[in-house]
Amino acid sequence: MPFSAQQLRVSIANEPEERLAVIAPIVAGLGHEVVDDAAGCDVALVGCGEDAGQALELIDRIVEETASLVIALVGGPTDGFLAEAAKHGVFGFVVDDDPETFRNTMQIALQRVAEHRSLRGSRQLPRVDEHPHLAGLTGAELRLLPLLAQHRPFREIAGELSLPHSTIKTQAVSVYRKLGLSSA
Repeated sequence: MPFSAQQLRVSIANEPEERLAVIAPIVAGLGHEVVDDAAGCDVALVGCGEDAGQALELIDRIVEETASLVIALVGGPTDGFLAEAAKHGVFGFVVDDDPETFRNTMQIALQRVAEHRSLRGSRQLPRVDEHPHLAGLTGAELRLLPLLAQHRPFREIAGELSLPHSTIKTQAVSVYRKLGLSSA
């Protein structure tokens, strides 16, 4: 069955300016919108960079605060970075070895993200202007709220959102606390 392209909002992080000048046109050329901020994006591309620890912290922050999917960009030997990144909720990775291979693997990765979004459906987030008591929730917590309301197990939610169980548990506890609810 042919795949119908869906435009994604793509954030690119932890890459030097000269790499952004290469990556952004490739992503835009594939029909996606490159945005400056991970908040509200569909997928964040995070470069491994010189400091793998910094990249992992950034991945954690994006997953925790935005609930966006993350694709790791690696350019060479990763010294265990991908195995560690998988524990932090990375959805996939793209190896940046040559421009044509990079473009093709990026196209595949972004198609998988679009398919994933279609499979889990576009959930309508609660609107804060209609529910002022939700104003203190982060974007990730707002995305989690409808699933928590269904009383589904955290592991099931984690699988559906491609996030670690511990992330879902942390976000759920935060939602309950901010709304003054008991998690029991």
